[in-house]
Amino acid sequence: MCGQVVSSVKQNGGEAPESYLALFAWLAQGLGAWPREGGRLPPASLVIVPAHLFFFTLSAFEALTETAQNVCVYMVTFHKWLVMFYHHNDYRSLIRRLDMNFGMPEQRTDPEYSEIISRCVKELRTLTVVWTMMVFVTLSSMMIIPWTTQLLSGGGNSPENITLWNETIPADSGSFPYRNWTPFDDWPQPYYAVLYLYHVFMGATLIYMIPLYDLLYFAFVHHACAQFAVLHRSLEGLRARAEAAGAAGAAGAAAREAHMRRCVASCARHHDALHTFVEGVESIVNPVFLNQFVGSSVLFCMTAFQLAVNSTVDMKMITMGALLVSAVFELGIFCFFGNRVMDDSRGVGQAAYNSEWYHASPATKRSISIIMLRSVRPAKLTFGKFAPLSLETYGSILQISYTYFTVLNRLNE
Repeated sequence: MCGQVVSSVKQNGGEAPESYLALFAWLAQGLGAWPREGGRLPPASLVIVPAHLFFFTLSAFEALTETAQNVCVYMVTFHKWLVMFYHHNDYRSLIRRLDMNFGMPEQRTDPEYSEIISRCVKELRTLTVVWTMMVFVTLSSMMIIPWTTQLLSGGGNSPENITLWNETIPADSGSFPYRNWTPFDDWPQPYYAVLYLYHVFMGATLIYMIPLYDLLYFAFVHHACAQFAVLHRSLEGLRARAEAAGAAGAAGAAAREAHMRRCVASCARHHDALHTFVEGVESIVNPVFLNQFVGSSVLFCMTAFQLAVNSTVDMKMITMGALLVSAVFELGIFCFFGNRVMDDSRGVGQAAYNSEWYHASPATKRSISIIMLRSVRPAKLTFGKFAPLSLETYGSILQISYTYFTVLNRLNE
């Protein structure tokens, strides 16, 4: 807020936002998606590309839906990796803006700022644990499907054959977490062991990559929402702080007016910096969100189709259910934060209106009115500039996916 040096964020029990975001940069460097400043791309990045290049069988309609399912997950994740690698300097710039508190370091010393940012970091930590565990459980279960399927199916089948993915295959033939095609027989050892480890490696790469990229976006947007909350409090408390800054009499009135002008100017700069920050995030991630929009729509209907055609409750069905829940949750969180940015940005106008502006001088009133006019066009994130990232758009995506799902069901009948 405006003025009043009390203590630093950490002294108030809080945590600076950059300390949380620095964790993502460190993890991305380890994966090779984020070169160290002044350095070259680490060799670890060379293992990422082949982790996404493998082939699938298209022998049946059900296999085709599984193929589309897997391709959607890997292509969306690979696109996020490419964007992070290409825009790593832009990501660093966004982190520096948070580090510098949008050019307003005096706010860091305010106890209310400390409270808001500390709550923001705590919520992000909770989301980090929840989303990482969901990804880990879902993808780990996909890796063990072949083993559980063989254990559960072995007792009810002849020694020569086992049932896997509603198909009868030779008992000595290898089975993998993902449908794949290889130019050689994959069941003899050591080929089967090597290929199975390759599939596990691909799954482990996803477990590492998906939470990393998603949570970095969540962190940026959630901190922007926290800064909008700080701005709301700053605007709503303009009059109270001005009254506390001046004594009685004409001299006190002049001091109060001068203090209020400084606070309004600070709020205007803060508001402008927040819009610039959200636009910076939007310019980087809007193509990713477009890809996410298309991929999620396909993933929703394909996974729901897999659940519909699988008449038995087995490990595969449970895993497909977990995948569907995780995919719906992921896109839902994206849209929730996008919707929250728009709502908090619009709320700046209401906060400015509640600032008791009618007690201010004409010049200060004009400054407050400019802030209110700016909030009429809120900051927002979009799907490739086509549609805003909002809960309304989220509902439309679910509706589109359900429509595709019903079409697939009819084609399969």
